[in-house]
Amino acid sequence: MRAAQRQQGLRRRRSATLTGLAAVTVGVAGLVGSQAGIGLAAASPGVPASSVGPACAASQLVLSGLTSDVADGVVSVQTVVSNSSATACWVAGFPKLVYQGIDGVQATLPTHQTGGIPVRPVVMATGQTASFQLQYVNGYDGHDPSDPACANPGTYQNISLSAGGGGQLPLTGLSIDKKCGDISIYSWRG
Repeated sequence: MRAAQRQQGLRRRRSATLTGLAAVTVGVAGLVGSQAGIGLAAASPGVPASSVGPACAASQLVLSGLTSDVADGVVSVQTVVSNSSATACWVAGFPKLVYQGIDGVQATLPTHQTGGIPVRPVVMATGQTASFQLQYVNGYDGHDPSDPACANPGTYQNISLSAGGGGQLPLTGLSIDKKCGDISIYSWRG
């Protein structure tokens, strides 16, 4: 009798543990979804949305820096934007970039989110900056053109930042000619 009661108690504890684990998994999946674009301040632990103001609109931002570097066969592009408005605003998560194809149709730039899930928005007061980084393979970098990693080459021009608060900020001077691999994008940094 006691062995049966003990076994039943173990089943209850395992069930509670699995239920708790499922809740954590759903919570993390929800956070990933909310952080996929510019992000939501409410999804950031300990940062109430009302304390950081609205998400930045394109009309509040100016491109203040665009630098690229090539090392070890990888192109790294650092993009810096400044808040040019009179009010604070925020960016969070992974930036969403769009480009205009040769057919004139606008599409989302195919990027691979890299560097983990960002946990806090970057709040920019007037004149403050935020940045993000892109990386991609320079040319073929030792790959054979028939390598599966080179199956989806692309040339992307007229790239813009799609702002969470609305509108698009042209990233003048940014064009990507990717032969192999992914275009990696890193989250916003303050």
